[in-house]
Amino acid sequence: VARHRSRPTPRRDAQRRQQEPEAAATAIDDDIGQLDPCRHPFVPSSAGAWRRYETRSADGAFSFPIELRVDAVQPTEDGGCRVTWNVRVANGPSTSFVRYASDTEAEDPWFGYGLNAPDASRASRIWRYPSDLREGLAFGGESALRVPTPDANSGHSGLRVSDHVVRREYAVVGREEVAVPAGNFRAWRLDFAQTGDAAAGLSQRGVVWLAEAVGLVRMIWTEPPGMPEQLLAGWGREMRMSR
Repeated sequence: VARHRSRPTPRRDAQRRQQEPEAAATAIDDDIGQLDPCRHPFVPSSAGAWRRYETRSADGAFSFPIELRVDAVQPTEDGGCRVTWNVRVANGPSTSFVRYASDTEAEDPWFGYGLNAPDASRASRIWRYPSDLREGLAFGGESALRVPTPDANSGHSGLRVSDHVVRREYAVVGREEVAVPAGNFRAWRLDFAQTGDAAAGLSQRGVVWLAEAVGLVRMIWTEPPGMPEQLLAGWGREMRMSR
């Protein structure tokens, strides 16, 4: 018996994603597979993929949105991809930055937002998420970070930009159920320790949750206490940045 299959609409598709986030993520991932030669299960790397996050203070006193979108994906000589991201924090201007991705590893697009990897190769200094997350896995990496600090001798800006090295070490704990504004997800929990060079004086700890075909769904800081958390508020494809 032939059955009529209704044509999807934007509203119906959004409702489906909200009700069944894991199934919807898999469907979208399969749909764009042919367009994404560097498909990575935990870092979106197809043109038009977008994520919206809510950054919320620990005491709930303030929150602001962060929007990220993949503007372009270009192949690299080593078989990976040069991914150009567009980011907007709150109501500020949008900026672009570059990350490296492949089907086996991909650079973290959520750290620093504006930190560039100009050569977009395996020599780029940004830690990468492996595609085969599993309980007990440990990995890490480092990134160059430019930090503005007050300086009376730096001219009209009053700031001096210093280069620091930030390192993260991850440990995969296992899978957990995570509830965020975008829905409920079964995600991998990764505990991390973040340290900096002596000049940066950085020592922090936190947790990220990564869902397959979606990516980062939540991030919290456990040390020092009181730092804001990030929660996934929306995701999909073909979004124009808010004005």
